[in-house]
Amino acid sequence: MNITHALSQIEQAGFTLEVDGPDIIVNPPGKLSPEQRQFIRDHKSEIMAALLESSSAGSDIAPSNDHQAGPHVTVDMLTARLVTAAARVCTELHHDPPEAVQDMLVDLTWNRPEDWDVLIRHFENQLSPPPLVTC
Repeated sequence: MNITHALSQIEQAGFTLEVDGPDIIVNPPGKLSPEQRQFIRDHKSEIMAALLESSSAGSDIAPSNDHQAGPHVTVDMLTARLVTAAARVCTELHHDPPEAVQDMLVDLTWNRPEDWDVLIRHFENQLSPPPLVTC
């Protein structure tokens, strides 16, 4: 599954999505099918990351969903911090199975390395801070 492709299909169906704090706002909301609504719920973190990336990228940066060019990197080229943050969101917040975590990592390959810091911050902001260890 490629989130940028899925977002493109959602937009082609006449919907707009935007991030509003911890929520995704969909317009027009009443026209979503139950399947579309569930897809958005199931992939909320990935959708939010893609929306935040596209809004922060600006118009001078080419869209990262250029399917003719293919992914920008391979999964093994992703930074450990990005992989860890994305995997934690998948498993701890969404209770995703390992296959879904792997799908998320593949989706991340479509993002340019210069945009990874935004994604890392997005994922890490969703997670609880690690407990403090006191001696």
